[in-house]
Amino acid sequence: MKKSTNFLILIAMMLCFVSCEKDDDAVVESPKSDNVIDSKALNASRVYYDNGAIPGVEDVDYGCKSPGSDCLNTIVVSGAANHVINDIGDAGDQGDDAKVIRVVQNNLNLLSSIASRSLLNDVINSRLTLRVRGTASTTSHAYMIFSDNGNIVSVTPTGL
Repeated sequence: MKKSTNFLILIAMMLCFVSCEKDDDAVVESPKSDNVIDSKALNASRVYYDNGAIPGVEDVDYGCKSPGSDCLNTIVVSGAANHVINDIGDAGDQGDDAKVIRVVQNNLNLLSSIASRSLLNDVINSRLTLRVRGTASTTSHAYMIFSDNGNIVSVTPTGL
């Protein structure tokens, strides 16, 4: 009886250790503080790619893949943050940079919990352009793409 009890305890401990391991590409919850970005979110170990719309292909052909250096870990957003990201995406799709800047200015504290304040300030000061590709859902991501004259500086994927 004692052997079987010890065996069960050993199995339980092994399961506990295995379930506690974390994935390097884990999703990062948006921090509660308006001005703090979780350091794990700032780990840019992937690269953003966008192959555009391919005729006859229904799935999206853009996202982040390893290895790389401009695509951060996914930030989980909800409610107001998701709506703001969608507003930025809509304005960018219309080529309305002035509206993108207004949305960022009006929601700077909220967006600072998702993306770097310095990147957001560079958008406000027209040093960087911000576009959003995709829509955040439980099965897909919205990618906040910060670029300088068409060169990607940083990408923050968001999801629900």
